[in-house]
Amino acid sequence: MSDRSAPPAIELCCPDCPICREETSYEDSAFECQPCNAYWPNGVGEPGEWLEPDAEQCEAEIQPLLGNPYADKELQATVERCILDDGHDGDHRAANGLDSWPSRPDTEGTPA
Repeated sequence: MSDRSAPPAIELCCPDCPICREETSYEDSAFECQPCNAYWPNGVGEPGEWLEPDAEQCEAEIQPLLGNPYADKELQATVERCILDDGHDGDHRAANGLDSWPSRPDTEGTPA
């Protein structure tokens, strides 16, 4: 028998939130993201739900591709609305999980 130690225990990580890209937590059989106020009760690969489904949606909008010379006019006209709750902390987040913009009024981005 060898004196070689066994490999350390493996730890499973929770998936990243598709909205803010931070690691979710696992609460009551669902993945949850407190900063985004969202959870995924049906597991990976299924749409999530809002912790407060009746909360008003943030009204901030941005046109992320406006003025981009590589985007056609239709893409440049695309408006993304923040999907987080109204009054949320931190950056605004688009439903595509890619676009975010500062929530400070002086750097609101390109208004839609």
